[in-house]
Amino acid sequence: MTTSLTREERLFQAIGQVDDVLLERLEQQLQLIEHAPATVDVPDSDVMNTRRRRWHRTGIASALAAVAVAACLLIFSPFWQNQSAMYTASEPVVNSYVSNQKLPGGDVSPSMQMPANGTFFYSHEVKQALQANQGKQVVFLVAIDLFHNRTPVAPDSEQTRAELKRLQQLQYQVGYTRYWTYSDEMQQTAGTMVAGYLTAAQLEQFAASPDYGYSIHFATNGDGSPLSAEQGIFTDPNDPALK
Repeated sequence: MTTSLTREERLFQAIGQVDDVLLERLEQQLQLIEHAPATVDVPDSDVMNTRRRRWHRTGIASALAAVAVAACLLIFSPFWQNQSAMYTASEPVVNSYVSNQKLPGGDVSPSMQMPANGTFFYSHEVKQALQANQGKQVVFLVAIDLFHNRTPVAPDSEQTRAELKRLQQLQYQVGYTRYWTYSDEMQQTAGTMVAGYLTAAQLEQFAASPDYGYSIHFATNGDGSPLSAEQGIFTDPNDPALK
């Protein structure tokens, strides 16, 4: 059984990992102070001894400060490295499309589609938006519903996190974003959904995993209004910005 280290133990461990150059500088500083020549025109040796002690303390304090700073960097660097990323769009964003054409097979909500593993489906509106924006430098803000064996996968599950990480490694700007919907009492309530800023090429040639199916449609709130194109997408579903 392993136990977590206390803050003090982590500090001593980090100090032990400090670059040997810092420790060598400390040793050199102490040697220079100890072997500093006495100034003959100073009559009072007590004054010189006081100054030497002051320089001695200053040199030690400076060197120890450098060690402490390096130790703090070693301790807290994993914290900074583990911070979640936020994606923003560098191109104009298409976050909705109004189509006058009827959906094939009736008005079936794209979120109700349950694609088989290894396949993806994007809604009629997304398909029309792709055609309307062909050749333009734009990205599409879309929601992504994930399925395994035609069963929905929860957005905050480990399965979803792992799949999003795979897509992120393929340079897909996917993650989590905010939306609102209506509760049973018809009150607005906030929620989190999986979404992404995807290019036309990424949509048309989506890198589907053989383990999942994907339903891709425009991200909307409970009243059908599109999500703001500027609100950003986060890699961590627990990011405070999503609350």
